[in-house]
Amino acid sequence: MKRVVPKRYWRDINDIFVRFGQSICLPRNPKCNACPVNKYCVYYRNEYKPPAPKK
Repeated sequence: MKRVVPKRYWRDINDIFVRFGQSICLPRNPKCNACPVNKYCVYYRNEYKPPAPKK
């Protein structure tokens, strides 16, 4: 990140990532279908299994 984002934005970017991790990309039960960046995510491509439809 240091090469991509100038230092003056690091705090803001960190806050954004923290909020994203608390609301979308949760350690248990991530909300992959609601994720705006899932097309870049290795977990989504390789591991994510959508929930079974409710009967």
